[in-house]
Amino acid sequence: MRRISYMRGPVSEHQHLPIPRDNITPGEPFNFEALRSDGRIVFKIDGEVFHQIEYAGPLGPVGFTVFPGGGTLRTYELSAVGPTASLGDWERIEGWRPTVPEVDISGEKERQVVIMRGTEEIDYEHPSTLLMPDNKTMLCVWTIGHGGQGGPFKRSDDAGRTWSGILEVPESWGRTRNCPTIHRVVSPHGKARLIVFALDQDGGIVQSLSEDDGTRWSEMEPTGLRATVPPIRVEPIDGGRRHLILYHREGDTHQSISADGGLTWGAEQTVAAPYDCRPCEPDVIRSPDGKQLTAIMREQWRAYNSMLITSDDEAKTWHHFREGNIAVTGDRHLARFSPDGRLVIVFRDNSLDTPPLPDGQRVDKCRFVAWVGTYGDLIHARAGQYRIILLRSKLGCGYPGLEVLPDGTFVATTYIGLAPGEQHSIVSTRFRLDELDRRVEKL
Repeated sequence: MRRISYMRGPVSEHQHLPIPRDNITPGEPFNFEALRSDGRIVFKIDGEVFHQIEYAGPLGPVGFTVFPGGGTLRTYELSAVGPTASLGDWERIEGWRPTVPEVDISGEKERQVVIMRGTEEIDYEHPSTLLMPDNKTMLCVWTIGHGGQGGPFKRSDDAGRTWSGILEVPESWGRTRNCPTIHRVVSPHGKARLIVFALDQDGGIVQSLSEDDGTRWSEMEPTGLRATVPPIRVEPIDGGRRHLILYHREGDTHQSISADGGLTWGAEQTVAAPYDCRPCEPDVIRSPDGKQLTAIMREQWRAYNSMLITSDDEAKTWHHFREGNIAVTGDRHLARFSPDGRLVIVFRDNSLDTPPLPDGQRVDKCRFVAWVGTYGDLIHARAGQYRIILLRSKLGCGYPGLEVLPDGTFVATTYIGLAPGEQHSIVSTRFRLDELDRRVEKL
């Protein structure tokens, strides 16, 4: 098996490095060293220098990829000599796999609704949903292709059981890209409007507005902000007088606040800029007592569990940047509270060492899961109550919508491959916690 060393970070986003040997023997240990001296870092394997770089500050992760077929890297001894940097209040969480029970409903077709079916040629991905105040009208937007053209838009009048055809939207929607998200915002003066965020071709956040519940939309207009993906949530703060969005760009987490119900957005503020991990795609969760905000983020370098950061002053300051439990480790989180107060978070599974599908497909590309627990479980990095395998896909999944109906029914939406030869489809599945609680008790 070939062994490739790589490094990621400010010096190089993702650079494969040359190595002194092309093959390794499974189970045979080797020594890896990174030595810094006189403004340079020298990398060695078994005493042989295989790469050198100038040292210009924190480097980011350095690791190994083993292919084909993947592999497991075991560390037998680790040591550091010389001055080290303090990680402050960093909390490293133990654990390699979720310890909570899992219930699998991915094969229960009666729960599932196909919103838009992919074809051999057309790929639909990255849905976002919105449940209107009547608890019946549900809207859904998505992209064509991975990170591609935005614009497909549908409406359901029966809480997601059946859907309209593709609805007309402004032509400018088709010039956007990468994961449109849809939101409802009420201004400080009580005016309700819908917002669809997307990105322009240069990474600028653009938005389209509707003030008639989605019948007519404005053209996409720039917000003056830039991101890797559009904001996942618009969170009311200060009693609804202002609205908060969090988003990421180049490994840093930023925020902006609107004082006019989403018409305009204020200057960007950086709220997290860690040097040894890469958090992204934050979702904001307000505590049940209303006093705290917590953002949960994927960790793109796969060096840590998903990350958490907390604010106790309505996003004026953020603190306690830390890992969450392995049970919520994944990509593109979206959270809602159930009527009984429990917290449900859906995401693409990326927990380490979770058993793969029978054909060897990677778990983090295949399982759309829900974590069930409490807000306290989340912020204190407890494992929670259980996880639900919602959908499986050999092509990929995640980037979800999640809505909860008054009777406690959750409607979770993502993109999956439905049949061999087809590209992704937009699919939702429905579940209730009281029903799944009984299943978990029998496990």
